[in-house]
Amino acid sequence: MQTTKKRGPFKALLLSLLVPGLGQLYNSHIKKAAAFFTFNNSIYILGYFTLTVHFSNTFHNFIFAVIVYSSLSITTIFSIFDAFKDAHQLDEIELTPYNKWYTYLAIGILQFILIALLHPTHNIANFTVAGDAMWPTIINGDKISASKIAYKTKKPERGDIAFFTPLNTPKQIFLMRVIGIPGDRISMINGQLLINDFPVLRRSTAAPQDTRGVYRGNKLKTFIETLPNGVEYQVVEDDNSNPMRNFPQTLVPPGHYFVLGDNRDNALDSRYLSTGFIPEQNFKGKPLYIYWSDDLNRIGMSFPN
Repeated sequence: MQTTKKRGPFKALLLSLLVPGLGQLYNSHIKKAAAFFTFNNSIYILGYFTLTVHFSNTFHNFIFAVIVYSSLSITTIFSIFDAFKDAHQLDEIELTPYNKWYTYLAIGILQFILIALLHPTHNIANFTVAGDAMWPTIINGDKISASKIAYKTKKPERGDIAFFTPLNTPKQIFLMRVIGIPGDRISMINGQLLINDFPVLRRSTAAPQDTRGVYRGNKLKTFIETLPNGVEYQVVEDDNSNPMRNFPQTLVPPGHYFVLGDNRDNALDSRYLSTGFIPEQNFKGKPLYIYWSDDLNRIGMSFPN
């Protein structure tokens, strides 16, 4: 068997950075390489089926996502350190049939294909919320993981919080709550929402905590609204005299939906012509959970189905 006097530590480092375990293969540590390949790809496969195929919007799923990405990061770091250390300490090794540049290249290509096929962006998208249209449910700066396929398997329902693109501004993505479905008659009288001529139940509740001080000094009115299907959520009215608290009855056309922001006086929702009714095909995702927020207490908060 042909021998070599030394392995390059930085070559081993780079190979493990590209594919955990590849640096170990370069060092002719076949068992170590197999262990890293198996563990790393098992995490990828498990994460894909849990987070994208059988995902849920529970806090447990958020924790699992953290575990998956942490495991992948730790595995990569450990593989890099181990490959670099071994290459630095080795005097010489016996080359194996696997110590060929085309073997490293083939493994790298296969790993790239696997990651491309199993990457969660096929079914999951991450959004950063800009604005307070959904305050206090969702606040400016919240970073949210959302299902991209939720509305490919079912239609939007009353009470859903959804990402969508308005018809008139297709390059913008909004986040609001579905209130009216096709065929509904929607109106508002002095802030009281009516669906099909029936007032939506609302009861007063304590004002939400404004940790950022955005609405400090404002006289806020806060209510819990209950939609006909039983979905409950908190809405806020500011102390300004918003003319859109009175909205004439409008019929939601077929294949379209009527959306409102929970922050009723600070939301450019379906009451405004610039947003209008939302075509079903314009829904882009349904929030699953908040994966990061300036308010650390909000991290991991999930949204009802």
